[in-house]
Amino acid sequence: AEGARWDAMAARAWGGRPCAAAPPRQRQRLRYGHRPRDRPPSLSSRGTRGREGRRTHAREQARTRTRDPPAIRRRSSSRRSMAAPGRPVVVGFDFDSTVTEGDTCAVLVDAAVADFRRVSIRGAVAPSPTEVESEWELLVEGYGAERERFAAGTAGIGDIATYNEALREFEQAMNRKFERSRLLKGLTLKTMEECARKVQLQAGSRALLTDLLAANKAARAGQRHGTHVHVVSCSWSGRFIRAALDTPASLKEELAVHSNELAWVTQKSHKGDEGRELCID
Repeated sequence: AEGARWDAMAARAWGGRPCAAAPPRQRQRLRYGHRPRDRPPSLSSRGTRGREGRRTHAREQARTRTRDPPAIRRRSSSRRSMAAPGRPVVVGFDFDSTVTEGDTCAVLVDAAVADFRRVSIRGAVAPSPTEVESEWELLVEGYGAERERFAAGTAGIGDIATYNEALREFEQAMNRKFERSRLLKGLTLKTMEECARKVQLQAGSRALLTDLLAANKAARAGQRHGTHVHVVSCSWSGRFIRAALDTPASLKEELAVHSNELAWVTQKSHKGDEGRELCID
């Protein structure tokens, strides 16, 4: 009697045809797996056929889960990995030998050599190009020796905060030594920026920065959190860094540059024009 009732309901689920008229696989699903919704609870709760049907249904569900298409799984994982609206992204770049192909300190000195024509600043006379080149070579050799001693002395430091503090003191001492040489005194801002634009950047670095800055500007326009871009460097001039990166004028305010900066003074010319900016320290 129980089998007859099941066959009747299966026939209704199969469009009025008896269960035996259904294809073999579908007939098996109708009898044991995917049961019609109007099947009496008693058939799924007692008897051998009910227990076997529940087991078959559980196995079929497990196989369905394992056959989940990869594209669907990828979409769900991408949703989970998206940043929350209230969490901005901060990206930091080093400058020398990271964004650029090499160190740029020598470029600044070369720019100063090109400008040294006995320029007088507040009564002082700038050194000759020969004196600058000789002094620069001594500074480079001295810095290399000091750097090796610093590396040997900090090799056993395991704490990053302690190492950073030691590095800060070392770089400040090297900067003070360079300041005393006054090698850049008399350098004009115009010449420095022209030399900076000739600096070779790593392939793709300018495009990457431009894309990030443009995306951040668009996000701010839509009152959303974007990607904040920072360039952090021990370079002597933030204006030099900005000139070397040469980002579009519309995106310059989106870029944050953290570095040292040279001291400048505007020298008036005898012709009464605006004059030029000269480095004094």
